[in-house]
Amino acid sequence: MTSKLVNLTAFLNYKAGRTHIVGQIDMPESEVNNKEVVEAGTIVEMLPIVTVGLVDYMETHRGLWTFENIFVEHISNECKRPFYRTWHKTKKAFTKWYKKRQDIDGKKHLDKDFSNMKKYCQVMHIIARRPEGLPQGHSG
Repeated sequence: MTSKLVNLTAFLNYKAGRTHIVGQIDMPESEVNNKEVVEAGTIVEMLPIVTVGLVDYMETHRGLWTFENIFVEHISNECKRPFYRTWHKTKKAFTKWYKKRQDIDGKKHLDKDFSNMKKYCQVMHIIARRPEGLPQGHSG
């Protein structure tokens, strides 16, 4: 199996404004050769992200199937809340996951999961969120 370059296909951003760019065209065939040209430009604000999990998929004859979900050891309550519809009733989210990964057997199991991911999975998605302390939206 050959390895491919990793790239993010989606990320958090918003349009922050517009500007114009003045440049000189260098195309001998064009009638605007060596003349200044004004072009429109968009300013995009990129938010920092933190990876909190990994979901990997394997290709089958029926399409992509989830192979394994792996989360980081410490996830904030603000991040756990969207995973549970009944968050107000129970706050025991990811407790089994934490207990399973704390002992030596759990760490060996995690290493085995990573090696199986490398062997069988073709597509991997990250679960990302904005870091703690950043404002929800932007002011503009």
